[in-house]
Amino acid sequence: MNTDNLLLPAFRALSRVPRPVCEHVGHAVGRLSARVPNDSVRQLAKNHARILGQEPSTRHLREAVASYFTMFAQTPHLSQMTDQEVHRAVTSSGTQPVRKGLDDGPVVVALTHSGNWDLAGAWASRALAPVVTVAEKLTPPELYDYFVSTREHLGMEILGAERGVFHSLVDRVRDRHVIVPLLADRDITGSGIEVELAGHRALVAAGPAALARRLNCPLFAGYTSYRRDGRNRLALHVTFVPVDQSESVEETTQRWVSAVEPLIREHLVDWHMMQPLFVEDLDPARLARARERHALERARDGEL
Repeated sequence: MNTDNLLLPAFRALSRVPRPVCEHVGHAVGRLSARVPNDSVRQLAKNHARILGQEPSTRHLREAVASYFTMFAQTPHLSQMTDQEVHRAVTSSGTQPVRKGLDDGPVVVALTHSGNWDLAGAWASRALAPVVTVAEKLTPPELYDYFVSTREHLGMEILGAERGVFHSLVDRVRDRHVIVPLLADRDITGSGIEVELAGHRALVAAGPAALARRLNCPLFAGYTSYRRDGRNRLALHVTFVPVDQSESVEETTQRWVSAVEPLIREHLVDWHMMQPLFVEDLDPARLARARERHALERARDGEL
């Protein structure tokens, strides 16, 4: 949502309020915000409609925006959580193959913008292995610095999403027993890959497939959702994605998108996708540039 300049002072104020109160307020404010939708909420509704095959109900949309606000309400408190609190806040499924893959080196996870990926990263860095990831550069820069500082405090290594980051990431994680989660259900590089999602063409990031292939390491699709148990606990769902070195990055990318689609459908209310990712919603000039850049990047062997 278009509130970046307000987030940092809000985070600082909320850090002095008990976490359960913040979560309750965030949920309530989200439901109210959905009643007067802005461009971001309208785009969320369009994205969810494509998954549902019909317009989302008023109740669904309110709960979806409330989920989004709950995530942000939790952010100021993440760095204050003890290891025990983090472990209690997250449950997981499908992580045993991740543990096995880590025995041999790095593991890549293609993540979606859902639930609370920072809390999931905090849990993974404690329960599985060190986490190394890439963060989108935000404006104002102070907001980006805040998120980086929070994630580093949670035990994650952060690289900024900028030109050349793919090669830096390869060098940083090669031969290490680390998890590399990459938010990938929309493209921010201008060189994304077209896939089919819920019967529609969508543009997603090339990074997870390209990195797993370059490192010849396991690839997983990950989705986080809230457990509606009154405590806003998080569920991390992980699915193994086979990587065939004889296939293209495009084919591997479609594999993880197809693997995560059932999770998006099942827990759609927690998919915080408020930006255009379906080709029908993208600016034609931007899409043309993305296709051209992807062709160039593919010629240079898979740079992000």
